[in-house]
This record gives sequence, C-alpha cells and structure tokens, in this order.
Amino acid sequence: MVVTAALLAGTASGSRGSAGAGEFTFYPQAGILWQDLYPGNFVDLDPGPGLRDFDCGTQTYDGHTGTDSVIRSFREIDIGVPVFAALAGRVLAVQDGEYDRRFGPTVSQFDNHVVLEHGPGRFTIYSHLRKGIRLKRGQRVVAGQQLGWTASSGNSSWPHMHFTSQVGGEIDEPWTGPCNPGPSGWANQPAYPTDPYVRDLALSERPFVGKAALPYDQAIRTGTFVAGTRTIYTRVEFGLLAGGRTCVFGSSGRTVPPRSIAPPARLSVSTTALATRPSRTACRSGRWAAGASSSTSTTRRSPTRPSRSFQTREV
Repeated sequence: MVVTAALLAGTASGSRGSAGAGEFTFYPQAGILWQDLYPGNFVDLDPGPGLRDFDCGTQTYDGHTGTDSVIRSFREIDIGVPVFAALAGRVLAVQDGEYDRRFGPTVSQFDNHVVLEHGPGRFTIYSHLRKGIRLKRGQRVVAGQQLGWTASSGNSSWPHMHFTSQVGGEIDEPWTGPCNPGPSGWANQPAYPTDPYVRDLALSERPFVGKAALPYDQAIRTGTFVAGTRTIYTRVEFGLLAGGRTCVFGSSGRTVPPRSIAPPARLSVSTTALATRPSRTACRSGRWAAGASSSTSTTRRSPTRPSRSFQTREV
C-alpha cells in the first residue's frame, strides 16, 4: 500500500502518544468482529526483524502498520461492507480508480484509500477500498461518516480493510494487551478469541468449484432437499484453525477422515450437528449409514488469520 511517504515513514509504537484512551468508540468497518469481520494482522511492535503483536503473539508481519480486518469473499464486496471515519477530521488524501478484486500473491502497490487528518500529526488511514470513492481532498467529515466500501485493491491477497492510526510521526496501536500495556484506544475493546470456530457452513446441489469457490463465492446455496437419494456438496469454513489434525464429529459421534468434512447421511443438517476439536492422534475413519463418504477437501489460509475451508461431497 502506498499512501504518502511522510505519513507511513513513522515507526510502530505501543504508546498512546497524544491519542486519547478510548477515543475510538466503534470499529470503522460495518459488521461484528470475529463474526462478520476477522481481524488478523495487527501492528508489528517488534523494532527488529522479529514479530510481536499487542498480545505478545505473532499475528502480524514484519513492519505491519495497522489492523487488517478480513471479510469472507467477493460476495460480501457485492453486498457492500461500508468503511467509516473513526474520528471527525479533514480529508487529507484520496486515491481511487484502482482494480479492487485482487487475491492471492499480488505485486500492485497502488490501492484505493482515504487519509484523514484529525489535528497536528494525528492521522487515520483506510486502505484497499472499492473504487468509486466520493470524497474530495479538504472535505470535512464527522465520526461515523461513510468513506467508502471494503474491497481488495492494491497489495491485497484477500478482501479486507487495513486501518492505521498515526500520532506524531509514529504508528499507534490502539489494541492493548500484555505487549502493549496501558489504556486501550478502543472504548470497548472486544475480547481476543483463541479457540477455533466455524465461520460458515454452505450446502449446495453443485460442487464448489470455479466461481462457486472462494473468494468469488457465487455458489447457489440450498437449505432444502427433496427426499430421496441426493448428492449434497458441503463447505465448512473455520477460523483460528492453525495446523494440526482436525476431527469432525457428526451427531452419531462418528468421525470422518482427517481434513475432510461430511454431514450425517440424513438430508437435514444443522450447524449444531457438526463439531470440531484438535486431535493429537489420527482421527478414526467413519462410514455413515447411507454409505461411504466420498470426500475431497481444499485448504486455504486467510492473509491475516489462519483458517481452513473444507469441501466435501456426500452421496
């Protein structure tokens, strides 16, 4: 991401500087954190080549200057996920017109973004937006005013918003924790989840391939199937699932082979019928009452948060 050299030349700092405690009264992107939005990379607080986030973890990359909050797919881009001004201020810079559906390895350094100035040396930056930003330089905005829409422009491997807070030439990390003590920049900082969870469950009469696969997610989802023998394609997406072997249990208590997911053979499937937990030993292979589970699986990692997407076919 290229914004302005003067703005991003600062070093990361855990100090609140002139930023006020609890000054951010809402997250500047529409959605619920860790349900619709998946914060991944945080500010890298390690001054050297190492990695350190506010929670003393490594959920960042070297030199990262803000919070990356991921959305699931291009489907959400089409629906529209607004981005808002975190504070009142003045539009200092706008860059627009760049391609906004990048994913995977990218080399483009030019994204669609907005830079706001909130006082001397106080800035916030909103990056990787959808093209079509309607703001003009010098325009005044109020806190909560929409700046644009979440997308995947510039150096972006998945749809997300990058949010940077800068104070006095230094990158400010509003998230507080063991490695960034002191008052939080968020008025109500949410708890940081650590356990794996299911992001999404999708059922379809057709396989999740081509544009039906992520990140496009143009699959035709089906919640009702006519009684009888049917082929059901299932996709389950996990968050915070970082390595190791995973067992998936149906309501009968049986498991399916490692790295695949199959619902119970009956056609009505609910999210409560599926549960996962890490296993230190090999998962037991299982056969459902209707016959063997014929499964294929695909794995992907979010650019900011370890996750997996499994795809299976149940006959």
